[in-house]
Amino acid sequence: MRYLLCWLVCIGQWCSWANAAEKIDIYSADIPVYAQTSQVRQEALRMALEKVLLKASGNAAVRDAPPFTHVLSEAESWVEEYSYHEAGVNSDNAATGLLLHVRFQPSAINAALVRLGYPLWDKQRPMLLVWLVEENPAHTKQLIASDMDSPLANSLRQVTQEHGLSMFLPMLDLSMLDILSVHDVWNVNVSALQQASSRYGIATQVVLKCKNDNGTWQMDASLLTADARNDFVASDANQEKALTSIVDQLSRALVQAQPKRDTADKQSALQLTVTHIDDVASYAKLTNYLNQFSLIKDVQVIRIKPHEIEVLLSIFGDAAQLQQLFDVEPSLLHRVSVNEDTNKLLYQWNDATTHT
Repeated sequence: MRYLLCWLVCIGQWCSWANAAEKIDIYSADIPVYAQTSQVRQEALRMALEKVLLKASGNAAVRDAPPFTHVLSEAESWVEEYSYHEAGVNSDNAATGLLLHVRFQPSAINAALVRLGYPLWDKQRPMLLVWLVEENPAHTKQLIASDMDSPLANSLRQVTQEHGLSMFLPMLDLSMLDILSVHDVWNVNVSALQQASSRYGIATQVVLKCKNDNGTWQMDASLLTADARNDFVASDANQEKALTSIVDQLSRALVQAQPKRDTADKQSALQLTVTHIDDVASYAKLTNYLNQFSLIKDVQVIRIKPHEIEVLLSIFGDAAQLQQLFDVEPSLLHRVSVNEDTNKLLYQWNDATTHT
């Protein structure tokens, strides 16, 4: 009966964790603001876009890409919706401030990642079962459970969410402690970890070992999947920075492990037909528009018809990535039809300045 009750509690907590994970929106962010003015909103939108690009890519280095500043300047044009709401209340039941909630257009974010040179990370991401061990200065190791009040665990949850990932800590009930010890976790005993994790049905596990060594946080992580193990290390005087480095390495490994349908090193040839090309000016603007994208390697004109042009595009990637780029500015190039089987795209040119 004791083990049955533990099992039922575990299942109930797992369901609540799974539901929470589904609510993480990669394309949304909340930013504290002190006013609802246009100037404050513009800055908050740029901050929100930076957060969303981190979640969408899973890679903090996205901020170092050369076009990043220009991408942030386009934040307002990519907003799908925004709203203000109270951040919370204090002990006197008084509002503590405002939050600006922003959701960006997914197609625009994906296109931005392509422009920045980062692979698209599928939004269906694995939930992480994290075995978190903290070693104190006396070298005593503690395995952190889901029901413990741990500042380290709280910081880890925050950092994983910022990277667009969901995690949960296991329950350390009696049945769990019968098959897994803190030393099994510290030594990354894979067989014991697999047995202990079988109750959750989670394929992706992380062993994270942390200790504060004379003011410096030393962290070692092992990412365990069905067929691979990857190890990472980080150290920093600042706990959050060390955690961020570890989670950044974990997320990059997960991106690299996903199916390679969106890799930028793959080259494809696509036939693009664009209508409403009525004069030399519109033709010139179209070619300039196409040549601005680093994804497009070459543009060759196949055929020119009245009000229409057909070009052959050599691109790094595939048709889906190209469409995401075009969808950022549908007012210029509007999708009419796509035949993915034959790699033929039909678009309409909508630049009003060429029709005056």
